[in-house]
Amino acid sequence: MLLEFSHILAFSALFVNSLFDVFSEKGDVPSEFSLIAIIGGILLHGAYAFSLGSVTPFVWMLGIGVVFSLYGWFAYWMGMWGGADALAMTVLGFAAPYSVSGVGMVYGFSLFVNIFLVSSVYALFFTLYKIVGSVELKRAFMQRLSDNRRLIGAEFLVIVIFSSLQSSLMRSFAIFGSMSVLLLFYHLSKEVEDVEMSRNLSVSEVEVGDVIDTEGIDIGRSRERNLIGLLFQKVNVLSGERLSKTRFSVIEEKLGYSEIVGVTEKEIRDLKDQGVENVSIKEGLRLIPVFPIALVLTEAGFTFVRYISLL
Repeated sequence: MLLEFSHILAFSALFVNSLFDVFSEKGDVPSEFSLIAIIGGILLHGAYAFSLGSVTPFVWMLGIGVVFSLYGWFAYWMGMWGGADALAMTVLGFAAPYSVSGVGMVYGFSLFVNIFLVSSVYALFFTLYKIVGSVELKRAFMQRLSDNRRLIGAEFLVIVIFSSLQSSLMRSFAIFGSMSVLLLFYHLSKEVEDVEMSRNLSVSEVEVGDVIDTEGIDIGRSRERNLIGLLFQKVNVLSGERLSKTRFSVIEEKLGYSEIVGVTEKEIRDLKDQGVENVSIKEGLRLIPVFPIALVLTEAGFTFVRYISLL
């Protein structure tokens, strides 16, 4: 029952976060629900290990939780997604690390795979929706293919060579077709990011919370600590500033600050004072719904073992 409650807690937190992500004007997701799920998951798995009289379930939870967290925050640092998405990965790692039937690798790995499968489908439908309704995007995509024809030709050549090495003609066609579609989708998604996920506005139209492209603009912005940065800061104070003198300071420097920060009222005034007329507003794909969906699919038995058996 303890494991079931931990999984329910993870889903509940991610579901509530999804509502904020989808329906809030700026896609702002509060961190409180994720933190409750993370702490709750750790406590519940600790209680489960205690009830069994074995530390093994707790160690498994810690190991899987750390792996999910490291990937989530590494992806955040690389600009693949936002801090709320990294926190969602941390929630799954600590609150739903393995099946309610007991420890094992299959569940966690399947959850990881399902996250990417669901996010790929989610991004695909979003991209197709955008290109159907945007003449500008269609033109930009064709122009991208034209401008990068040598690179794309080389990419297709690699696909052809790899496909020709397969054991059967049918498998070669399948590999060539799937990889070609993925290649075109990649280039299309880059145009969606450039054309549909950013827009130019006059400074007078910019609202507090909008994420602006600050390249070439000096607004005197100070870096804003995220949850990792705040935790590091508190631990550093408790340690008498000794932590900042260790190699952990490198981790804090890389992962402890938010890269995606909404503009403040003061920064908008500074832009106007500098005579800046237009800025580029950046928008991101709201991915949080991917995580509870992936969790439900994994709970329903859609595991990588099942996927392999279908091949």
